[in-house]
Amino acid sequence: MPSKNSSKEKTIGVVGIGSFGTAIANMLAEKNPVKVYARKEEVVEEINSSQTAQGKELNPRIVATSKPEDICQDCDILFFMVPFGRGLVPALMQATADFSTLLLQWTGVPVYRTHMYISIPSGSFEVARACSGLNYFTTSLVLGFLYAYVNCRSWLKRATCVAAFIVIPV
Repeated sequence: MPSKNSSKEKTIGVVGIGSFGTAIANMLAEKNPVKVYARKEEVVEEINSSQTAQGKELNPRIVATSKPEDICQDCDILFFMVPFGRGLVPALMQATADFSTLLLQWTGVPVYRTHMYISIPSGSFEVARACSGLNYFTTSLVLGFLYAYVNCRSWLKRATCVAAFIVIPV
């Protein structure tokens, strides 16, 4: 039976070459060849010609492409370093404030709310950006995909598992 730990180097793909993606690509390139994806052709050219990105020196084992099909075909493992959900934060903050106000009203607590500020007799509170729940939701979603991939064989069971990881945190 062949070993799962083959001696063949795996090419690792990093999608998104911002500051965090650059740091991750450099760390990964210490052990494996890395291919990074950038949308802008000038960023790809800078990486491939001078081995730098945004003024930061890159490991020589890093090459760049602007073609998504290249990274999908050539890489054994993909890391996605793309910002997610920034546009959702205001709507989620609003939902958090609405839900909190509703629960306070249901319990009979007198509540006054102005935008993201909630006042009750015992104090005033502000719904902060961190209260939107986006980080918790994203973490649950990623863990749901990982758990489903590792533990479920059929696509229906995987989809059900991911759906549960989405619904339960909400």
